[in-house]
Amino acid sequence: MGFQMQFKLSLMKQAKTMRNHNRIAIFIFISFFSFCVLHVFLRNNDLKRNGILLTGKILSHTFTAKSSVMRFKYEFTYNGKIFISDSPAGVTNSSQFINKTFPVRFSPKSEESEILITPGDFRKYGLGFPDSLEWIKKYII
Repeated sequence: MGFQMQFKLSLMKQAKTMRNHNRIAIFIFISFFSFCVLHVFLRNNDLKRNGILLTGKILSHTFTAKSSVMRFKYEFTYNGKIFISDSPAGVTNSSQFINKTFPVRFSPKSEESEILITPGDFRKYGLGFPDSLEWIKKYII
C-alpha cells in the first residue's frame, strides 16, 4: 500500500473518531439540558403539589454576575427552623422591598421555596393576588 493510501486511511480514521467525539459531546449536552428542564419541572410541580404558604421577609437584593438579573434574598421560618433563600426579583426599585414581608411558597418535602411578589408569581400557583400588595404593581418590570 502506498503512502497516499495510508494517508487517506489515516484521515478517514481521524474523521470517524471526530464524528464519535461529536456524538458523545452532543449526547452529553442533550442529557444535561434534559436534566435541567426536568429539575425545573419537578421543582415547580413539587411546589404546586406539596407547597404551603408561609411569610417571608426580604433581607437584601443582589445582582448575579452571569445574567445581571436582580434577586431577593429572603428568610422564613418553618417548624422553628430558619430558611434563607433567594428568588428573581421581577421588580424595579428594589430598595422599596427590603425588610418587607411577602408570602413564600415552601415545600417541606424538598425544602424548595419561592417568594411571591408579583401577580404572575401568585397566578403560577393558582392563587389570587392580595389587595395588600397592590402597591408593588408600579414596580413590576
